[in-house]
Amino acid sequence: MENLILGDTQRDEDLTSMLELAFEQARHLPTTGLYSSLCNLLALQYIHTCPLKAAYYLTEGMVVTFRHQSLVNCSRKIGYKRHLLIFTYKWCTC
Repeated sequence: MENLILGDTQRDEDLTSMLELAFEQARHLPTTGLYSSLCNLLALQYIHTCPLKAAYYLTEGMVVTFRHQSLVNCSRKIGYKRHLLIFTYKWCTC
């Protein structure tokens, strides 16, 4: 039984190190889906051993998702306003 517990611990450490490596590589140009999934998995790995790290990873994943959604929303609004401005300008100059 002790070998099973030690094996699980080693497996968890290996998994955590691989997830952290993937997180560091994805951190520079994060895509929303991948980055938030990595953050959620890392938070699950640390939830019992270090709640502060788990909170950090959960927050990090939400911030990137929120930032991407905000950029998409702003881009749509700018495009819509530009379209209205061009349409209004063409209508007034005719």
